[in-house]
Amino acid sequence: MRDYIELGSSPSGEDCAQLGTPGYYERMTVEIGELRRMMELIHPAPDTCPSARYVRKSFQHDFGTYYELCAYFDDRDFVSIQWALDTEELVPERWDDKARQALSAVLTIEEQAALYHK
Repeated sequence: MRDYIELGSSPSGEDCAQLGTPGYYERMTVEIGELRRMMELIHPAPDTCPSARYVRKSFQHDFGTYYELCAYFDDRDFVSIQWALDTEELVPERWDDKARQALSAVLTIEEQAALYHK
């Protein structure tokens, strides 16, 4: 059966788009896209497990719909399960240079300054 693990919407040591703020959807889209790109480089899904993959998933909240990157897996496949469990430990702490560049297109000047001074 298909299951998933929530990985978040940005690296653990970075600020992320806040639901309900102006530009949330645009910033979140870039953040999750970049986090997915980074995770696929760090820990790609095994070729032998077609159900193992990174997916942007929506969740309902009192303030609206928010999104996170999730690692989907088949809970009947040990390789798929292990891959998904390993993803939690491998979420990066910081954005890489390519992600910072992509994010700078959707951040305010103040947010850009903070992004490069962490």
